[in-house]
Amino acid sequence: MAKSPLGLFAGRILKMKKKRQRWSISTYKRRKLGLDKKSSPLGGAPQGRGIVLEKVGVEAKQPNSGIRKCVRVQLIKNGRHDRLPQPMHQQHQPEEPYLVLIIVVP
Repeated sequence: MAKSPLGLFAGRILKMKKKRQRWSISTYKRRKLGLDKKSSPLGGAPQGRGIVLEKVGVEAKQPNSGIRKCVRVQLIKNGRHDRLPQPMHQQHQPEEPYLVLIIVVP
């Protein structure tokens, strides 16, 4: 492995070497390429609107048991389908042609 350059005029070489090394850091790469925004169904937005397609029951993974109430939603923004849990405190049961607001919780 080559040593880092030393001396009075080594600044440019050290700067370029540091720039190349940054791409091996996974958090830097994800931030610069915007992978978290691309993989998010809302495209990085804090909230979005969607239309309820159907109500579904999702079984919990081991070691828990039970059926969780969820709804399948089609986002208006980009047409993606997503399965979201239904809030427990919600009195109104959303029917199929129902418009809902989706909020991202960090």
